[in-house]
Amino acid sequence: MKRKLIALLLTLILCLSLTAPAFAAQGEWYSEAVQWAQERGMIAADADVNETVTESELSSMLSVLTGGEKTGDSEALTRIEAINMLCDALSAQLPSVDWHPFTDAPESGAALSWAWMDGIVIGVGGSDFAPEAPCTLAQAATMLYRWAQRHPDYALSSVYTIGSQSIGLTGIGNARELGGYVMEDGRAVKRGVLLRTAKPSDGTGEDLNKLLETYRLYELADFRMESEVAQAPEPELEGVINRYLPIMDMELLAQRSAEMMKSLAEKGVDYKTADSMTLLLAAVDSGIVSENMYVEFLVGKTGKENYRKLFEDLLALPEGQSLLFHCTQGKDRTGVASMLILSALGADEETIMRDYLLTNDFNSRKIAGERKMLAESGIPAEKLDRYLIAMDGVNPVLMQNALRWLEENYGGAEGYLAQELGIDEAKITLLRDKFLEAPAA
Repeated sequence: MKRKLIALLLTLILCLSLTAPAFAAQGEWYSEAVQWAQERGMIAADADVNETVTESELSSMLSVLTGGEKTGDSEALTRIEAINMLCDALSAQLPSVDWHPFTDAPESGAALSWAWMDGIVIGVGGSDFAPEAPCTLAQAATMLYRWAQRHPDYALSSVYTIGSQSIGLTGIGNARELGGYVMEDGRAVKRGVLLRTAKPSDGTGEDLNKLLETYRLYELADFRMESEVAQAPEPELEGVINRYLPIMDMELLAQRSAEMMKSLAEKGVDYKTADSMTLLLAAVDSGIVSENMYVEFLVGKTGKENYRKLFEDLLALPEGQSLLFHCTQGKDRTGVASMLILSALGADEETIMRDYLLTNDFNSRKIAGERKMLAESGIPAEKLDRYLIAMDGVNPVLMQNALRWLEENYGGAEGYLAQELGIDEAKITLLRDKFLEAPAA
């Protein structure tokens, strides 16, 4: 029974994420954001944050954040005008699906859709945004603060993009490489060698041929559970090793699944007939999906054993061939593997976070549709963040939690690699000599 539940949950849990918060309407909802802005010189300590922000003031705030040029005049901004300015300055890519829940702003266009989808605004109550209302300094600071919290990688956003990291597959999701990332010693990861994707079973014939002929694929490293593999088996490619390296701690998952079943039963819900939204919310409430999920991958016996085997395979990878590692969506178990590999190769935290957050760029269309679905399901806006980590996007909090845990318990990822995976200094040197090269001119 538990195995069937786990299979059902994985189909759901590993096929759904997003973002949220912004304008609140009571108390000092803006205090944290204002303090953040004041510490960075965006807002003067004695400023009246309830005053309307001007074009020049918002431009100055953006300049501190992005290093861009200060422009604009003393014209007071409405909320939609502020959103348009933020979109112009911060949006590297507008959403492919133009949608937001605000019924009082039907003609607002892509900028408001971007702001809502990126979690910068949630409205002032119900389905209202009040686009023509004045935008206060407090509101401007809050929007910038929440954007910055979700984009710690901004400094690298123009360097590592879909264009720079894609491996050009049309059927396999989230398909990209670690090649081109520059490490702290100045060397770059070799192109076309370390590939990360969602499940390869979705690949077209052209995709699979490209992996064989262009990338000279040697190994597929699969982090999924048995139930996931049964639903979407690995492709059998001539000369390619299929390596099964599950990461999930099955005992912990079974325990959480039992807790979820009990919780549903207490509410009079049969998990076998429950709709997908009910199961999603229950999975998050029971901790099957949580903000500490990546730490659990690193702590678990199964995760340690198979991340260690991944590194053994990397050390043994023949020269001139590639290794593709993946899970179902290529974002969580794969994201942790990528973090460990990049850490071993000498990446700084910004590069690790940028690689992690690229999932949101590659999956932007899916994420937009899921955001729309959740909004229409009636989930309160203030609760979205808690549930959205179970979908197709990623939230920086999960990776930041893992990195902080590694720092607190091992002095960083390299300490974990040495103590738990057996990747000592000598093996680190071998990995770097094997996978790094002088950066392209």
